Amino acid sequence: MENVKYIQYKFNKITKFYTFYDSIIISPNPTLINYNISINDLGFNGQVVMSSAEVYDTASKQWSYIPDMTSPRSGVSLVAFENTLYAIGGFNGYTRLPSGEKYTPDISVEWTEIAEMLTPRSNFATVILDDYVFVIGGFNDRFVSG
Repeated sequence: MENVKYIQYKFNKITKFYTFYDSIIISPNPTLINYNISINDLGFNGQVVMSSAEVYDTASKQWSYIPDMTSPRSGVSLVAFENTLYAIGGFNGYTRLPSGEKYTPDISVEWTEIAEMLTPRSNFATVILDDYVFVIGGFNDRFVSG
């Protein structure tokens, strides 16, 4: 995949508006946590399904590794909520996954498992709405849902 230029915005909790923060060029589909880091590089490197993850610090403009996930995941869906990154579902190279895990940079030194979804899936959408994590669509080895 080609690198893409991302424009990052910072949310002001007082004014309730987003303002320009920074622009960076990274691989597609980063997930932002807090106001200064971007998680990237979860998935497939062309040969193996990976459990590694990297973080981009927009202040120092440097990449570094964060702890590996507990399970390798390709086609994983990521969502950030209250300074915690959730990696949900995906494909481990053999089967679609119902499992998920979370990582909180300021608190955790490792990823911890969360409750499993009812349906194993990869390549799906995830969104936070009213403090709930919604997973929508995806692929589960039998049919495309959604």
